[in-house]
Amino acid sequence: TVLSSEFEGYSQKSAYERLLLNRKITSQLTNICISNDIIDHVYMMDFEGNGFSSNSEWNQAAFCDELGQQLSSEQQGMTVIRPPHKASYRYRNSSKNSSYMVSFMVYLNRYTQSGAIGLIQIDIPYEKIKQAIELLEMTEDDFSFIVDENNCLIYAPEQEKLGKNVFDVTYGKYNLGELCQELCKKEVDASN
Repeated sequence: TVLSSEFEGYSQKSAYERLLLNRKITSQLTNICISNDIIDHVYMMDFEGNGFSSNSEWNQAAFCDELGQQLSSEQQGMTVIRPPHKASYRYRNSSKNSSYMVSFMVYLNRYTQSGAIGLIQIDIPYEKIKQAIELLEMTEDDFSFIVDENNCLIYAPEQEKLGKNVFDVTYGKYNLGELCQELCKKEVDASN
């Protein structure tokens, strides 16, 4: 395992100590990907701008640009689901085709303070989600979708609807937002 204390004073560590820590983290992130074949890559950033990944070809600058916000030690721990997006950070050479990814980002908290020590992001290829959904048995009238906690479409039968708010999407006579509310109400009623 990698402990938060290993990151403290990272920039003051010798080049050899940083190399050893980098190898340790990279191998552990790679092992996560190997043991979970749905995961494309795992990315990790600390607040000193140091990045680690299971992907040896990642573009760290593009990754930071796509975060959309500066990492801050004041950031509270939380999980964020990024809807399907072109992952241009996957390769140093941005001319390569970028695949759609769904990213799960978690701000890591220290146990000794309320501030976070960094960010970890796990990317799952949209195609793997699509393949899993396609295995479901459905009739011609059925359709499936996945929505995050912000009512944003993570999976939809038509790729152009990805990332949109469910209240702005309709399928036939169904508004997905209203359908989600109805399904959630049924789930709550069933649990009572």
